[in-house]
Amino acid sequence: MKGAYALFLFLLLFALPARGIEQTFYTVSEYMLKHPEQAWKFDHFADIVRNPPVPLKTVNSKPVKIAVVYPALQSSDYWRRSVKALEKRLADLNVSYTLQTYYSRPSGDTRLQVSQLAEAAEKSDFIIVSADSAQMRKAVGRLLFEGKHKIIVQNLTTPLKEWEVRRPLLYTGFDHITGSEILADAIASVTENNSSYAVLNCSGGEVGWLRTKGFTERLAIHGQYVKKAEYITDFDKEKSRSAAKEIIRRYPEVSFIFACSTDVALGAADALRELHAGKIILNGWGGGNTELSHISEKELDLTVMRMNDDSSVAAAEAVKLVIAGREKDVPAVFSGGFSLVTSQDSEHRIKELKMKAFRYSGENE
Repeated sequence: MKGAYALFLFLLLFALPARGIEQTFYTVSEYMLKHPEQAWKFDHFADIVRNPPVPLKTVNSKPVKIAVVYPALQSSDYWRRSVKALEKRLADLNVSYTLQTYYSRPSGDTRLQVSQLAEAAEKSDFIIVSADSAQMRKAVGRLLFEGKHKIIVQNLTTPLKEWEVRRPLLYTGFDHITGSEILADAIASVTENNSSYAVLNCSGGEVGWLRTKGFTERLAIHGQYVKKAEYITDFDKEKSRSAAKEIIRRYPEVSFIFACSTDVALGAADALRELHAGKIILNGWGGGNTELSHISEKELDLTVMRMNDDSSVAAAEAVKLVIAGREKDVPAVFSGGFSLVTSQDSEHRIKELKMKAFRYSGENE
């Protein structure tokens, strides 16, 4: 068995077809056009997520076994908050469950993530998983093909074409393109339309590609902006710090640096502070507590803040609907909302946004 398992991991990690990301997914709007019946489901489910919970009338007699496989070992608190929100909403819904958590780093732990997913599959009915890399998509695709588990893909709202026949129970998260477009509009409003800039891409996976695509394409609508450089940073704070320093030294004329994740933004902020380059505009991406602290301290100029807990509330509601025999009411996609936060915002506004975004995970903070 061990030899067969090792071969399985090898094939998942290395026997992957070369393909471009752009051809593998639908945007939310494209998916709705192709599947118009999903539009009503999406709207109705969004109302369920944003409203108070309606518990099951009778607790399920056999606890459902849930596993989360998350890249939670990073500065962003999104994933850790997601677990808190999931558990609290499940409790409010009167769902009896057990939960196993599997954590890894967002980059460099692909083998571990695939191994964790395989272990989760042996022990769970529902698996909530991030599938950013090609290797993880391959592994999740195998589970979808087998059809033995209810799979919820978190932090991805662009349905994959390769999974269209046997799709996950739910894609849930915050649309990467939309979030980056909000940042592009905000930065364009305070810069000259021929300014130069650089990109700190968080990964070579789907998240980094979508966030960078959303930003650069939206920015191009506003003017003749010049991208001087782009670095892949692997969600690594120190790599991002080094890359930002190189950008500042090689391209001192840049007006802003686009950072596509929390760890990337924090590393770049360190570089700007060390090189006294505070005139360069720098964004965060996600709006967790660490980013908001840097916003308050003027070390980040703006961020796009996810209404964090909604994505896990959506997962909990999907579990409830399956238990209640209403799986057909679960939409293919749930995409949560954003708010723009800037260093000019008042403490009162930021506090109100935190209460909304962290309505479950922020309790007792």
